[in-house]
Amino acid sequence: MPLEHLIEKIQETCNSWDLSRIKTLFDEKRKLLEENQTFLSQNNLNAKNEILKLTKEQEKLDCEIEILKAECNKKNMGSSSLRTETTVLTKHIYELENEITKYEDVLNEKRRILFELEKEVKKLSNPSCEYLFNCFIKGINIEFIERENKLFACSKILNTNELNEVEIDENDLDKVRELLWQMIQ
Repeated sequence: MPLEHLIEKIQETCNSWDLSRIKTLFDEKRKLLEENQTFLSQNNLNAKNEILKLTKEQEKLDCEIEILKAECNKKNMGSSSLRTETTVLTKHIYELENEITKYEDVLNEKRRILFELEKEVKKLSNPSCEYLFNCFIKGINIEFIERENKLFACSKILNTNELNEVEIDENDLDKVRELLWQMIQ
């Protein structure tokens, strides 16, 4: 019997367990998820503010470049003695364009981070039943291992770090429920 099918059967039998303890564990997980969502929302806001700031700086640099280009065009129409100054201004324009490129790179990186944060917030704000059940199983520190075509439930004993391993009989769900309940306690 595959592990997923066994987990489904265990979930079905969980109804007879002490639901208040399970509810407490889920409430603790939900509280942690809400704290993570608040943290990610704050980071999301900071990233948006940084993007706005960089966008304004980019617009400012674009204006400076246009002004310098206009000055270059004016001076190019004048005498040849202005060629040196035009060369300096052109060099300055290239430097400003390089700065803009750097700001665009930073802006794109901030947008990428913002996208990842928004994706993470969305993921954490709507956890699935399977995700919550997996959190519960991890929280009670039980792992399911398949070895030699047999299924075992394993947990560490806290004080001794010994491994408590119990073979699971897939046909006797009452026994499975009782063994798992003993492992939790």
